[in-house]
Amino acid sequence: MYREIMDILAKTDPKTIHLPIFTTEIFHHVYKLTGCADPYKELKDESNEIALSLLPAVAQKIHSEKGFQRFRKVILTSILGNLIDFGPGHHIFSLDDLKTEFFEWMNQGFEIDDSKELYEWLKKVDKILILGDNAGEIAFDNLLIDELSNSNGTMREITYCVKQGPIANDALLVDAKKVGIDKRAKLITTGSDYFGVEKVSKEFWEEFNMNGLIISKGQSNFKSLWKKSLDKPVAFLLRTKCPGVAKILGVDVNKNICLFKVP
Repeated sequence: MYREIMDILAKTDPKTIHLPIFTTEIFHHVYKLTGCADPYKELKDESNEIALSLLPAVAQKIHSEKGFQRFRKVILTSILGNLIDFGPGHHIFSLDDLKTEFFEWMNQGFEIDDSKELYEWLKKVDKILILGDNAGEIAFDNLLIDELSNSNGTMREITYCVKQGPIANDALLVDAKKVGIDKRAKLITTGSDYFGVEKVSKEFWEEFNMNGLIISKGQSNFKSLWKKSLDKPVAFLLRTKCPGVAKILGVDVNKNICLFKVP
């Protein structure tokens, strides 16, 4: 297996590589060789369970805040959920840390903080698409959905997107339903089992274009979208977990990012 992976690497031109697609194809090759279509399933299930067990206390802590300060805390919590990731080589994470450290993490700040601009922009939109990322992380996005649904006194329609098929610990429909997102938002998939927004379906792009604001969670969605010329605003919510993404953003690794990009 290692030899076959090295052969793929040897045939790859680093100048033209698009990481979400390249990384996905490596994962697909390993899945095929091992005969295991979803090797992260147990980790995803455990991530969902632990995050759900924390959610009531996290919600109680957040709801002690009001207005913009509560919104900002919700954004931070959603970003901290992005720590639940078992893929990036430079990112050391344990589910034990999630149980013991999450409330301490909630005291962190942002390295890039466009939360105020995002909060004000919400007055202009009534339909929002959230591009979800990892299992477990999506449990905390319940709080984000609730806040976006009725923030600044405006009711909004929220659509939440997950992957169509297994890729690493990215969330699937079964994960979104397990943590209750289907009770809060319209659920769709990318129509794809690729990292980020790659090789997605026509139906996905139709939904994408119907929404006035995109909330992009995590590094892979960021890698797919940050260079694209889009006709709608995108809020990138992520934790920098690898040097490459950190370099693009001009920050260090292990930083919380709320970057709001308006066309």
